[in-house]
Amino acid sequence: MVAEGQRGFQAAPVSLAEMWEIVRLRQTLEGAALGAAMTAGDARWESEIVAAFHRLAKAPPPGRDRADPDAWERSHRDFHGALIAACTSSWLLHFIGILYGHTERYRRIRFERTVPQKLVRDVEAEHRALMEAVLARDKRRALRLLGDHLEKTGRFIAGELAAADTPLTAPRRRSRPRARTSAAA
Repeated sequence: MVAEGQRGFQAAPVSLAEMWEIVRLRQTLEGAALGAAMTAGDARWESEIVAAFHRLAKAPPPGRDRADPDAWERSHRDFHGALIAACTSSWLLHFIGILYGHTERYRRIRFERTVPQKLVRDVEAEHRALMEAVLARDKRRALRLLGDHLEKTGRFIAGELAAADTPLTAPRRRSRPRARTSAAA
C-alpha cells in the first residue's frame, strides 16, 4: 500500500524492474541464509523441511482443480521458511520475510491471470530437488537450485504479465510540485 496525503491508500504500483530487484535480492539473501542453515541445521531442522515439503506437495497449486491459492501459498511460504530456519541471523531472516511477501504479491497477480493449461513448470520437482540437495548437505547444488528456482519464478511472472498485456505500473496521480527543503533525511 502507498499512502497519499489526505487521500487514503492505494495499491502500490507493480513493475518488472521492481520484481527483478526483489528476485535478485532474494537470490542473494536466501542463498546466504540457506548456506548458514545448512551449516547449523540438525536432524530436527531436516525433519521440518521434509514435513513442509510433504504439506506443499499435497496442496494443489493455484490454477488446478480444487486449488486453494491461500493454502498453497501458506505451504509454499512454510517450505521456503523451513529451508532457512536454521540460519542464526534474525535480521537476515527478517529481511527475507519482507522480500518473500513482495514476491508473493507478484505471484498472486500471476495466479489471477494463469489458465490451468499454462502451468508448464513442475514446481513440485523443483522443490523436491532443492529439498534433496539441502538434506544431502550439497551446498553448491542447493544454492544453484534455489537461485534457478527463483529465476524461473521471475521469468514466469514476467511472461504472464506480458502475455496479459496488462500495464505493469499503475498510473500515478498528478500532484503539484512540493517546495524543496534543505533538511536531509
